[in-house]
Amino acid sequence: MADASDRAYEPTAIGLIDQAKKSVTLSMYLVRESEDERHPVNRLLKDLLEAAQRGVRVEIYLNTRFKGSRGHTDKILETPALKRLKNQGAQVIGVSENRRLHDKLLIVDERFVLEGSTNWSIEALRVNWESNSL
Repeated sequence: MADASDRAYEPTAIGLIDQAKKSVTLSMYLVRESEDERHPVNRLLKDLLEAAQRGVRVEIYLNTRFKGSRGHTDKILETPALKRLKNQGAQVIGVSENRRLHDKLLIVDERFVLEGSTNWSIEALRVNWESNSL
């Protein structure tokens, strides 16, 4: 057990994804990418893409239920980064709009679990105080 709270989340997640040998499973309430490649979420998504390119099985479960989003699941699941991941064989699964997925969970090689309150957003990674455990 290790603390991966606040600013420690991003390097912990990147380290886990970069060392993945077999699988990476991400279950996330919110993934908010940016056009800026230096954006922390884009760096995390790029690491997932690199894992998929190495032959690691990547599965991503995403919440699709947000206020005003009913009927717009495609906008949530068809972002540029998610399209690139799908093109590399990653599975991107939107949870039914009838339910709200509120996870913030990363599982690597069925061995390491990073869980807590951090969404993949600039607010969570740079502004908020978030709690996470590895």
